[in-house]
Amino acid sequence: MKVLIFLFPMIILFGSISFGQDVVFELRSNGEYFSNSEYQYIEVIDKRKNKSGIGVMFDSNGKKHAVKLKGSLEKEALDLFQGKVKTNSSTFHRIQVHVMELELKEQLNTATKLYEGSVQMKLSYFLVGKADPIPLVDYSGSLNYRRTANRGDQVRYVVNSIFHKSLEFFDSWEKAQNLGNPSLAKKVRLNITDQLRESSKDTVFYHPDRPLNWGDFRDSPQPTSKFNATIFSSFSMAGTSLMDNGTIVQELDFKVYMLPKQSWVKHASDYGIMHEQLHFDVVRIAVDRLIHRLQNLELDPEFFQATLNTEYLDAMRELSKLQELYDGQTRHGLDKIKQAEWEKRIKKALAGDWEEIEQYLNR
Repeated sequence: MKVLIFLFPMIILFGSISFGQDVVFELRSNGEYFSNSEYQYIEVIDKRKNKSGIGVMFDSNGKKHAVKLKGSLEKEALDLFQGKVKTNSSTFHRIQVHVMELELKEQLNTATKLYEGSVQMKLSYFLVGKADPIPLVDYSGSLNYRRTANRGDQVRYVVNSIFHKSLEFFDSWEKAQNLGNPSLAKKVRLNITDQLRESSKDTVFYHPDRPLNWGDFRDSPQPTSKFNATIFSSFSMAGTSLMDNGTIVQELDFKVYMLPKQSWVKHASDYGIMHEQLHFDVVRIAVDRLIHRLQNLELDPEFFQATLNTEYLDAMRELSKLQELYDGQTRHGLDKIKQAEWEKRIKKALAGDWEEIEQYLNR
Protein backbone atom coordinates (compact mmCIF):
# COMPACT_ATOMS: atom_id res chain seq x y z
CA MET A 1 0.00 0.00 0.00
CA LYS A 2 1.33 3.43 -0.87
CA VAL A 3 0.05 6.52 0.90
CA LEU A 4 1.24 9.99 0.03
CA ILE A 5 0.78 12.79 2.53
CA PHE A 6 1.49 16.33 1.33
CA LEU A 7 1.76 19.09 3.92
CA PHE A 8 2.18 22.70 2.81
CA PRO A 9 1.70 25.00 5.81
CA MET A 10 3.61 28.29 5.65
CA ILE A 11 5.57 29.03 8.84
CA ILE A 12 7.08 32.45 9.57
CA LEU A 13 10.16 31.82 11.73
CA PHE A 14 11.95 34.06 14.17
CA GLY A 15 15.09 33.45 16.19
CA SER A 16 18.81 33.34 15.61
CA ILE A 17 21.36 30.76 14.60
CA SER A 18 25.13 30.58 14.55
CA PHE A 19 26.57 30.08 11.10
CA GLY A 20 29.90 28.32 10.87
CA GLN A 21 31.20 26.49 7.86
CA ASP A 22 28.16 24.18 8.18
CA VAL A 23 24.88 24.47 10.03
CA VAL A 24 24.38 21.49 12.35
CA PHE A 25 20.95 20.45 13.61
CA GLU A 26 20.01 17.86 16.19
CA LEU A 27 16.78 15.87 16.12
CA ARG A 28 14.88 16.30 19.38
CA SER A 29 11.56 15.08 20.69
CA ASN A 30 8.75 17.59 21.00
CA GLY A 31 7.69 16.00 24.28
CA GLU A 32 4.81 14.01 22.81
CA TYR A 33 4.80 10.20 22.91
CA PHE A 34 2.87 7.41 21.25
CA SER A 35 1.67 5.14 24.05
CA ASN A 36 0.20 1.62 24.06
CA SER A 37 1.75 0.97 20.69
CA GLU A 38 2.14 -2.53 19.33
CA TYR A 39 5.22 -1.68 17.31
CA GLN A 40 8.75 -0.41 17.79
CA TYR A 41 11.32 0.99 15.41
CA ILE A 42 14.38 -1.22 15.17
CA GLU A 43 16.29 0.24 12.23
CA VAL A 44 16.53 3.29 10.00
CA ILE A 45 18.34 2.93 6.67
CA ASP A 46 19.46 5.94 4.67
CA LYS A 47 18.58 5.21 1.04
CA ARG A 48 19.30 8.70 -0.30
CA LYS A 49 21.73 9.07 -3.18
CA ASN A 50 23.46 12.03 -1.51
CA LYS A 51 24.13 11.30 2.15
CA SER A 52 26.48 14.22 2.84
CA GLY A 53 23.83 16.50 4.36
CA ILE A 54 20.18 17.47 4.27
CA GLY A 55 20.32 20.70 2.27
CA VAL A 56 21.30 24.36 2.37
CA MET A 57 20.35 27.65 4.02
CA PHE A 58 21.69 31.22 3.91
CA ASP A 59 23.24 33.50 6.51
CA SER A 60 22.47 37.24 6.87
CA ASN A 61 25.11 38.04 4.25
CA GLY A 62 23.48 35.79 1.70
CA LYS A 63 26.20 33.16 1.95
CA LYS A 64 25.05 29.57 1.41
CA HIS A 65 25.82 26.94 4.07
CA ALA A 66 25.36 23.18 4.08
CA VAL A 67 22.93 21.87 6.68
CA LYS A 68 23.81 18.62 8.42
CA LEU A 69 22.60 16.59 11.36
CA LYS A 70 24.74 16.25 14.46
CA GLY A 71 25.13 12.51 13.90
CA SER A 72 24.32 10.20 11.03
CA LEU A 73 20.77 10.39 9.74
CA GLU A 74 20.27 6.72 10.58
CA LYS A 75 21.31 7.11 14.23
CA GLU A 76 19.62 10.47 14.81
CA ALA A 77 16.31 9.29 13.32
CA LEU A 78 16.35 5.92 15.11
CA ASP A 79 17.06 7.54 18.49
CA LEU A 80 14.18 9.96 17.94
CA PHE A 81 11.78 7.28 16.71
CA GLN A 82 12.54 4.83 19.50
CA GLY A 83 12.31 7.50 22.15
CA LYS A 84 8.83 8.59 21.10
CA VAL A 85 7.17 5.15 21.02
CA LYS A 86 6.07 3.43 24.24
CA THR A 87 4.95 -0.18 23.93
CA ASN A 88 3.81 -2.62 26.58
CA SER A 89 3.39 -5.52 24.17
CA SER A 90 5.80 -8.46 24.33
CA THR A 91 5.01 -9.32 20.71
CA PHE A 92 5.34 -5.89 19.12
CA HIS A 93 5.86 -5.42 15.40
CA ARG A 94 9.45 -4.63 14.44
CA ILE A 95 9.53 -1.68 12.05
CA GLN A 96 12.30 -0.74 9.66
CA VAL A 97 12.29 2.69 8.00
CA HIS A 98 13.95 3.60 4.71
CA VAL A 99 14.69 7.28 4.24
CA MET A 100 14.24 7.78 0.51
CA GLU A 101 14.41 11.58 0.54
CA LEU A 102 15.19 14.35 3.05
CA GLU A 103 16.03 17.72 1.58
CA LEU A 104 16.04 21.31 2.84
CA LYS A 105 15.92 24.05 0.20
CA GLU A 106 16.03 27.85 0.52
CA GLN A 107 15.93 30.81 -1.81
CA LEU A 108 15.60 34.58 -1.45
CA ASN A 109 12.34 36.24 -2.44
CA THR A 110 13.63 39.55 -3.78
CA ALA A 111 10.20 41.17 -3.46
CA THR A 112 9.68 40.42 0.23
CA LYS A 113 13.38 40.17 1.22
CA LEU A 114 12.47 36.94 3.02
CA TYR A 115 14.09 33.58 2.61
CA GLU A 116 11.56 30.98 1.58
CA GLY A 117 12.33 27.37 2.25
CA SER A 118 10.91 23.88 2.30
CA VAL A 119 11.74 20.53 3.81
CA GLN A 120 10.68 17.47 1.83
CA MET A 121 10.69 13.92 3.10
CA LYS A 122 9.87 10.49 1.73
CA LEU A 123 9.93 7.40 3.95
CA SER A 124 9.10 3.75 3.40
CA TYR A 125 8.03 1.59 6.33
CA PHE A 126 8.71 -2.16 6.48
CA LEU A 127 7.78 -4.98 8.83
CA VAL A 128 10.81 -7.01 9.88
CA GLY A 129 10.20 -10.71 10.38
CA LYS A 130 12.07 -13.94 9.81
CA ALA A 131 12.40 -13.45 6.05
CA ASP A 132 12.78 -10.34 3.89
CA PRO A 133 11.21 -7.16 5.28
CA ILE A 134 7.59 -6.73 4.18
CA PRO A 135 6.61 -3.34 2.66
CA LEU A 136 3.85 -1.69 4.65
CA VAL A 137 3.27 1.92 3.67
CA ASP A 138 5.01 5.01 2.25
CA TYR A 139 4.98 8.54 3.61
CA SER A 140 5.62 11.71 1.64
CA GLY A 141 5.43 15.13 3.25
CA SER A 142 6.55 18.72 2.81
CA LEU A 143 6.73 21.77 5.10
CA ASN A 144 7.21 25.31 3.75
CA TYR A 145 8.42 28.34 5.71
CA ARG A 146 9.54 31.98 5.49
CA ARG A 147 12.21 33.66 7.56
CA THR A 148 14.09 36.91 7.77
CA ALA A 149 17.75 37.01 6.75
CA ASN A 150 19.16 37.16 10.29
CA ARG A 151 16.62 34.94 12.09
CA GLY A 152 16.94 31.37 11.09
CA ASP A 153 17.29 29.45 14.35
CA GLN A 154 13.88 27.85 14.13
CA VAL A 155 14.61 26.21 10.79
CA ARG A 156 15.66 23.32 12.98
CA TYR A 157 12.07 23.36 14.28
CA VAL A 158 10.81 22.75 10.75
CA VAL A 159 13.29 19.93 10.23
CA ASN A 160 12.19 18.32 13.50
CA SER A 161 8.53 18.89 12.66
CA ILE A 162 8.70 16.89 9.43
CA PHE A 163 10.07 13.93 11.39
CA HIS A 164 7.30 14.26 13.97
CA LYS A 165 4.69 14.44 11.21
CA SER A 166 5.98 11.17 9.76
CA LEU A 167 5.77 9.53 13.20
CA GLU A 168 2.20 10.75 13.68
CA PHE A 169 1.30 9.41 10.24
CA PHE A 170 2.68 5.91 10.88
CA ASP A 171 1.19 5.68 14.37
CA SER A 172 -2.26 6.51 12.99
CA TRP A 173 -1.82 4.11 10.09
CA GLU A 174 -0.64 1.25 12.30
CA LYS A 175 -3.46 1.66 14.81
CA ALA A 176 -6.01 1.75 11.98
CA GLN A 177 -4.49 -1.27 10.22
CA ASN A 178 -3.48 -3.38 13.20
CA LEU A 179 -6.62 -5.51 13.34
CA GLY A 180 -7.33 -5.71 9.63
CA ASN A 181 -4.03 -5.91 7.76
CA PRO A 182 -2.76 -9.49 7.21
CA SER A 183 0.85 -8.29 7.27
CA LEU A 184 0.34 -7.18 10.89
CA ALA A 185 -1.46 -10.33 12.06
CA LYS A 186 0.01 -12.13 15.06
CA LYS A 187 -2.05 -15.33 14.91
CA VAL A 188 -3.51 -17.74 12.37
CA ARG A 189 -6.64 -19.81 12.92
CA LEU A 190 -7.76 -22.59 10.59
CA ASN A 191 -11.40 -23.15 9.82
CA ILE A 192 -11.54 -26.62 8.26
CA THR A 193 -14.60 -27.99 6.47
CA ASP A 194 -14.84 -31.56 5.21
CA GLN A 195 -18.47 -32.09 4.46
CA LEU A 196 -20.28 -34.94 2.74
CA ARG A 197 -21.31 -34.05 -0.81
CA GLU A 198 -23.74 -35.35 -3.36
CA SER A 199 -22.10 -37.04 -6.35
CA SER A 200 -22.84 -36.34 -10.01
CA LYS A 201 -22.11 -38.13 -13.27
CA ASP A 202 -18.90 -36.09 -13.60
CA THR A 203 -17.62 -36.33 -10.03
CA VAL A 204 -18.12 -38.96 -7.35
CA PHE A 205 -17.41 -37.59 -3.88
CA TYR A 206 -16.33 -39.91 -1.11
CA HIS A 207 -19.21 -40.93 1.13
CA PRO A 208 -19.04 -43.77 3.69
CA ASP A 209 -22.61 -44.76 2.84
CA ARG A 210 -22.14 -44.59 -0.90
CA PRO A 211 -19.61 -47.22 -2.12
CA LEU A 212 -18.32 -47.20 -5.66
CA ASN A 213 -20.05 -49.20 -8.39
CA TRP A 214 -18.94 -50.04 -11.89
CA GLY A 215 -21.32 -47.42 -13.24
CA ASP A 216 -18.90 -44.84 -11.87
CA PHE A 217 -16.23 -46.00 -14.34
CA ARG A 218 -17.25 -44.26 -17.57
CA ASP A 219 -14.05 -44.00 -19.58
CA SER A 220 -13.31 -46.44 -22.40
CA PRO A 221 -10.91 -49.20 -21.38
CA GLN A 222 -7.37 -49.05 -22.71
CA PRO A 223 -6.92 -52.22 -24.79
CA THR A 224 -3.12 -52.28 -24.41
CA SER A 225 -3.20 -51.98 -20.62
CA LYS A 226 -2.41 -55.13 -18.64
CA PHE A 227 -4.71 -53.95 -15.86
CA ASN A 228 -8.40 -54.80 -15.58
CA ALA A 229 -9.44 -51.41 -14.21
CA THR A 230 -8.11 -47.95 -13.45
CA ILE A 231 -9.52 -45.40 -11.01
CA PHE A 232 -8.66 -41.70 -10.97
CA SER A 233 -9.09 -40.66 -7.34
CA SER A 234 -7.60 -37.71 -5.50
CA PHE A 235 -8.40 -34.84 -3.15
CA SER A 236 -8.32 -31.05 -3.11
CA MET A 237 -7.63 -28.47 -0.43
CA ALA A 238 -8.75 -24.92 -1.14
CA GLY A 239 -9.93 -21.83 0.66
CA THR A 240 -9.62 -18.13 1.27
CA SER A 241 -8.35 -16.11 4.22
CA LEU A 242 -9.83 -13.15 6.05
CA MET A 243 -8.96 -11.03 9.07
CA ASP A 244 -10.83 -11.29 12.37
CA ASN A 245 -9.73 -8.88 15.10
CA GLY A 246 -6.03 -9.16 14.26
CA THR A 247 -6.10 -12.90 13.51
CA ILE A 248 -5.85 -14.46 10.05
CA VAL A 249 -8.68 -16.93 9.62
CA GLN A 250 -7.79 -19.39 6.89
CA GLU A 251 -10.70 -21.31 5.46
CA LEU A 252 -9.78 -24.80 4.22
CA ASP A 253 -12.30 -26.92 2.35
CA PHE A 254 -11.44 -30.54 1.53
CA LYS A 255 -12.91 -32.69 -1.23
CA VAL A 256 -12.18 -36.38 -1.72
CA TYR A 257 -13.34 -37.49 -5.15
CA MET A 258 -12.97 -39.77 -8.15
CA LEU A 259 -13.50 -38.80 -11.79
CA PRO A 260 -15.72 -41.24 -13.73
CA LYS A 261 -14.61 -39.97 -17.14
CA GLN A 262 -11.01 -40.84 -16.34
CA SER A 263 -11.75 -44.23 -14.74
CA TRP A 264 -12.43 -47.45 -16.64
CA VAL A 265 -12.96 -51.21 -16.31
CA LYS A 266 -12.65 -54.14 -18.72
CA HIS A 267 -14.31 -56.99 -16.83
CA ALA A 268 -16.61 -56.01 -13.97
CA SER A 269 -16.71 -58.19 -10.84
CA ASP A 270 -17.54 -57.80 -7.15
CA TYR A 271 -13.95 -58.59 -6.21
CA GLY A 272 -12.64 -56.00 -8.66
CA ILE A 273 -14.87 -53.19 -7.42
CA MET A 274 -13.77 -53.94 -3.86
CA HIS A 275 -10.12 -53.49 -4.89
CA GLU A 276 -10.90 -50.13 -6.51
CA GLN A 277 -12.96 -49.04 -3.47
CA LEU A 278 -9.92 -49.56 -1.26
CA HIS A 279 -7.94 -47.22 -3.55
CA PHE A 280 -10.64 -44.62 -2.88
CA ASP A 281 -10.47 -45.38 0.86
CA VAL A 282 -6.72 -44.74 0.84
CA VAL A 283 -7.38 -41.19 -0.39
CA ARG A 284 -9.80 -40.69 2.49
CA ILE A 285 -7.15 -41.91 4.95
CA ALA A 286 -4.52 -39.53 3.55
CA VAL A 287 -6.91 -36.60 3.95
CA ASP A 288 -7.87 -37.65 7.49
CA ARG A 289 -4.20 -37.72 8.44
CA LEU A 290 -3.57 -34.34 6.78
CA ILE A 291 -6.46 -32.71 8.64
CA HIS A 292 -5.19 -34.19 11.90
CA ARG A 293 -1.75 -32.65 11.34
CA LEU A 294 -3.22 -29.28 10.39
CA GLN A 295 -5.38 -29.17 13.51
CA ASN A 296 -2.27 -29.59 15.63
CA LEU A 297 -0.08 -27.01 13.89
CA GLU A 298 1.05 -23.72 15.37
CA LEU A 299 1.13 -21.50 12.32
CA ASP A 300 3.37 -18.46 11.92
CA PRO A 301 1.45 -15.61 10.19
CA GLU A 302 4.51 -14.85 8.10
CA PHE A 303 4.90 -18.35 6.69
CA PHE A 304 1.54 -20.02 7.20
CA GLN A 305 0.71 -20.27 3.48
CA ALA A 306 4.05 -21.91 2.72
CA THR A 307 3.50 -24.28 5.65
CA LEU A 308 0.05 -25.24 4.37
CA ASN A 309 1.43 -25.85 0.89
CA THR A 310 4.18 -28.04 2.33
CA GLU A 311 1.66 -30.07 4.33
CA TYR A 312 -0.50 -30.49 1.25
CA LEU A 313 2.42 -31.72 -0.86
CA ASP A 314 3.54 -34.06 1.93
CA ALA A 315 0.04 -35.54 2.01
CA MET A 316 0.09 -36.02 -1.75
CA ARG A 317 3.42 -37.83 -1.50
CA GLU A 318 2.08 -39.97 1.34
CA LEU A 319 -1.00 -40.81 -0.72
CA SER A 320 1.14 -41.81 -3.71
CA LYS A 321 3.31 -44.04 -1.53
CA LEU A 322 0.30 -45.76 0.07
CA GLN A 323 -1.29 -46.42 -3.31
CA GLU A 324 1.96 -47.90 -4.62
CA LEU A 325 2.36 -50.09 -1.51
CA TYR A 326 -1.22 -51.29 -1.78
CA ASP A 327 -1.00 -52.18 -5.46
CA GLY A 328 2.53 -53.54 -5.14
CA GLN A 329 1.82 -55.92 -2.29
CA THR A 330 -1.52 -57.13 -3.66
CA ARG A 331 -0.17 -57.24 -7.23
CA HIS A 332 -3.09 -55.02 -8.25
CA GLY A 333 -5.50 -57.35 -6.47
CA LEU A 334 -4.24 -60.64 -7.93
CA ASP A 335 -2.81 -61.76 -4.55
CA LYS A 336 -6.02 -62.41 -2.63
CA ILE A 337 -4.24 -63.13 0.67
CA LYS A 338 -2.48 -59.75 0.61
CA GLN A 339 -5.68 -58.16 -0.62
CA ALA A 340 -7.49 -59.42 2.49
CA GLU A 341 -4.68 -58.11 4.72
CA TRP A 342 -4.88 -54.67 3.17
CA GLU A 343 -8.65 -54.68 3.48
CA LYS A 344 -8.34 -55.10 7.25
CA ARG A 345 -5.50 -52.55 7.44
CA ILE A 346 -7.46 -49.91 5.52
CA LYS A 347 -10.61 -50.56 7.55
CA LYS A 348 -8.66 -49.88 10.77
CA ALA A 349 -7.12 -46.74 9.28
CA LEU A 350 -10.53 -45.40 8.25
CA ALA A 351 -11.55 -45.76 11.90
CA GLY A 352 -8.55 -43.65 12.96
CA ASP A 353 -6.07 -46.40 13.85
CA TRP A 354 -3.06 -45.50 11.69
CA GLU A 355 -0.43 -47.59 13.43
CA GLU A 356 0.01 -50.19 10.68
CA ILE A 357 -0.22 -47.56 7.95
CA GLU A 358 2.56 -45.54 9.60
CA GLN A 359 4.75 -48.61 9.91
CA TYR A 360 4.57 -49.09 6.17
CA LEU A 361 5.12 -45.39 5.45
CA ASN A 362 8.20 -45.27 7.68
CA ARG A 363 9.93 -48.22 6.05
